[in-house]
Amino acid sequence: MNNQQADILINKIHNGNTQAFSELAELYYDPIYQLLFRWFGNKEDAEDCTQDVFIKLAHSILSFNKKSTFKTWLYRIAINTAKDIYHKNKKNKERKNEFINQAPLKNNSVEINEDTQIVWEAVNQLNKKYKST
Repeated sequence: MNNQQADILINKIHNGNTQAFSELAELYYDPIYQLLFRWFGNKEDAEDCTQDVFIKLAHSILSFNKKSTFKTWLYRIAINTAKDIYHKNKKNKERKNEFINQAPLKNNSVEINEDTQIVWEAVNQLNKKYKST
């Protein structure tokens, strides 16, 4: 893969050639996947993020202004997408931990029996690492 090849494909895309986008995606899919696999350390997240990157690329390719190389621009999209997913996953994990740490609600519509209360007390005494699994 080289910048000249990417520039030719981008020019074709700007001129309405939709097949050129497929060629461009094929050209860069593996390097982006490899970058994101190193970032996440697992196949599933790397695949999901790679798909997100190419969806974003499809929506923004016409705004590529050649102030940097295409590879640099695409890698920046990939890193930003990975950061977004990381922060989203972190927030979801925090919400899950908050839910786990909450005691069950007691109100008129929900009856909490003694066994349930004992289980929640035991859960709340667990080490944080075991609560999130």
